[in-house]
Amino acid sequence: MKEVLEFIKKNRTYIMYAGCAIMAIAVFLTFFKITSLGQTSSVKFKDLTDHGNEFKVITGYLVLVAAIISAVLIYLKKEMYSLISTGAAFVITFYDYFKVKDNSAFKLINALGGKTTYIAPWIVLLGALVAACPIIIDILEKKDIIKTK
Repeated sequence: MKEVLEFIKKNRTYIMYAGCAIMAIAVFLTFFKITSLGQTSSVKFKDLTDHGNEFKVITGYLVLVAAIISAVLIYLKKEMYSLISTGAAFVITFYDYFKVKDNSAFKLINALGGKTTYIAPWIVLLGALVAACPIIIDILEKKDIIKTK
């Protein structure tokens, strides 16, 4: 365990950049895929829309901007502040996730034997965890909860 923590501390900047890159890449992946009656349909995160709510069209791009802001803050050595933009990307993504999941059309499709698979939200979650991991380790180390040395 100590070897893993030491590796994370030694390569912290690269790990945080990797997390930001993962979040940014997720914006261009499939948000959800529906399979019903032998047909498959999918919607990419950047194309996710809620008819009648134009703001929803850009939420994928807001996640992309948040990932870029996190990377810039890491570059500027303001890593603690990057948690805010990383958290914002996470909140935006899972707001969309629950909005889509609670849609009555999806509930009907699933009730009729269809299957909905979500991809991008879980990739954003992975990226957010990777980007935040070194900072969380620092916080836990300062509070003497974990020891890396």
